[in-house]
Amino acid sequence: GANIDELSKAIGMDHRIGPHFLKASVGFGGSCFQKDILNLVYLCKYYGLDEVAEYWHQVVKINDYQKNRFAQKIIDHFGGGLTGKRIAILGWAFKANTNDSRESPAIYVAEKLFDEGATLKIYDPRVTKQSILRDIKFYWKEIPDSKEVQNLIQVEMSIEDACEKV
Repeated sequence: GANIDELSKAIGMDHRIGPHFLKASVGFGGSCFQKDILNLVYLCKYYGLDEVAEYWHQVVKINDYQKNRFAQKIIDHFGGGLTGKRIAILGWAFKANTNDSRESPAIYVAEKLFDEGATLKIYDPRVTKQSILRDIKFYWKEIPDSKEVQNLIQVEMSIEDACEKV
């Protein structure tokens, strides 16, 4: 029942953290936070703190669960399958005002929607088309062939183009 905006404001009063640290999202993104938590898991196991290691490992698992849960809500909304549906993905980077998309939740949500048959129209004002296509090839489990990508995954140059006919 907590209000994330109130919590962000309270935590953000600490100048070392700032007001933008906690913003509601599909999960934490970026490569650093997950990497740091997994390093903490490793250190805890190394020092025999198995329960503590498992606790922190669960944080990573819950983050993964949130990404899947979000995508599944979209799939369920459309009755279980997305074949023939066009979905706009507005934002590819892991946070606003950056071009850093490493471990972005959008990558994994888009993959799940694509796997369910959706045609994707992706727009991010800071992430290049080349970066988005590179992320798909690097992070997705099954890499669609280039012809399929051209037909079913479109990287748009404007928010209007991404939202057109979806």
